[in-house]
Amino acid sequence: MKKTISTAITLLSFFMANAQIERGANTFGVNLGASYIANFNSIQSNTSMGLKAQPIFEHFIDKNLSLGIGLNYGVNLIYSDYSVAIVSYNTSYNTQNIGAQIQLKKYWFVTNKTAFTLTPIFSSNYNETNVASSYTDGSKSTSNFNNWVHSANCNIGASYFIKKNLAIEAQTTPFSYSFTPEKSNNGNTNNINLSIVPNNLLLGFKYFFEKK
Repeated sequence: MKKTISTAITLLSFFMANAQIERGANTFGVNLGASYIANFNSIQSNTSMGLKAQPIFEHFIDKNLSLGIGLNYGVNLIYSDYSVAIVSYNTSYNTQNIGAQIQLKKYWFVTNKTAFTLTPIFSSNYNETNVASSYTDGSKSTSNFNNWVHSANCNIGASYFIKKNLAIEAQTTPFSYSFTPEKSNNGNTNNINLSIVPNNLLLGFKYFFEKK
């Protein structure tokens, strides 16, 4: 009898944690992100720091598989310091971006409350950048420009259900590709980033609506 009750409780807790990711379920959440990248050599050093916020709505098109749309807002600061012989200068790039994304997210449950996730993402963002440079002779210069950046990323992460309808989530981006269309006389820019060390971390929460 005790074994039967224990088994029933286990099964009940499993279905309570997973009931809201059946086909037709909806979720809304917000991701907050931070990134830090530093590169140094004998001539030049570059440091990049970024913050982002992403409200995202997801609809489950199949069990444990959702299709989502979201908005992106971010701020990124790049600081570059160049020094060789008697020539030295530093430049800062302050970029704000806003855009939208579409994604697929697959969940693999390893316990009744914990799942690993894989998320391919396609996004387009509009960037506005202010550039400020300072030189050895004391002179300074400023400029600004704007552009569109189209990206394809693949995030890996994990979700933990702290309540039946509420989960917290962590993600990182081991692979990303970005494309910046040609503007004026500049050529198109393609960037690929592949990293086994997490340098772009997203933390967020997600609310699961009751399935109608």
